[in-house]
Amino acid sequence: MKRTGQRRKKRKQTEEAMLQAANLSPANADTLEKLVKMHPMRQVAWASVIQLTMFGLMMLAFYLIGLFV
Repeated sequence: MKRTGQRRKKRKQTEEAMLQAANLSPANADTLEKLVKMHPMRQVAWASVIQLTMFGLMMLAFYLIGLFV
């Protein structure tokens, strides 16, 4: 009986580690739920901020590549 309990505990720990690695842990799931429940225009605004940030980082990467190549 002890081994079964240990196996379950180990399996649960492994499952939690896998969920955290996949960014699907409960703490992150709450954040995603907030995004889904948000007003659509606010979602568009956040998407625009993320897009501009990624574009800026991409331009920075191009510039750094140009310096070294």
